[in-house]
Amino acid sequence: MLTLRQQGATYGDMASESSIRRTLWEQQGRRCAYCERALPDPAIPGHNTRIEHFHPQNGGDWTGDCERGSHASADGRAPVTWGNLLLCCDGNERAGRNFTCDKAKGNLDICAQFRNPRDWAVDRLVNVERDGRVVPLPGLPDGADVVLEHVLNLNADHLVVARKVVLAALKRAVSGRAARHHGLSPQQRSAIAENLRRDAETREFGACFLAVAASLS
Repeated sequence: MLTLRQQGATYGDMASESSIRRTLWEQQGRRCAYCERALPDPAIPGHNTRIEHFHPQNGGDWTGDCERGSHASADGRAPVTWGNLLLCCDGNERAGRNFTCDKAKGNLDICAQFRNPRDWAVDRLVNVERDGRVVPLPGLPDGADVVLEHVLNLNADHLVVARKVVLAALKRAVSGRAARHHGLSPQQRSAIAENLRRDAETREFGACFLAVAASLS
């Protein structure tokens, strides 16, 4: 990518470079940067992944929040700045409704109300509630709840249902282990939580794994 930038490449040039899409895929644990759905290998035809700009290509006003969120020195550099690029799912595009993630966000600038998932200092941007809905992690800016609910639409029905399935499976596994051992010692609870946190780095809906790990801690 650095070579492309040095050559004065446009975003269109970079988007067609397969290595960029694959590197983003691997860095993100092979999941959508926003909803955490598993993404297919972008080298496979019909992968339907989307390269997203955290600070949009047509983002309007340029502020300090935009500079921080995009890692770009100026608005005109944001479209080709590595730290501003994310890989996303198709945002439910094939269903033709209830769009999410990049597909729902479009060209809206959320730099002041949210944080770039690639550089947030903790392991997730959201907490997953028992009902499968997500809420902002404490520390996110005012307005993060609006971004989750209405801009990225991360509480769309199909995402909430999918999270509930993951939560239920994880809780059954923990309960089954507790039943076999007639309860869990603090050491066992800690070990299970650590395994869940490790799995959260690469598994679909990793925030669900972290939510269950937190309940054990």
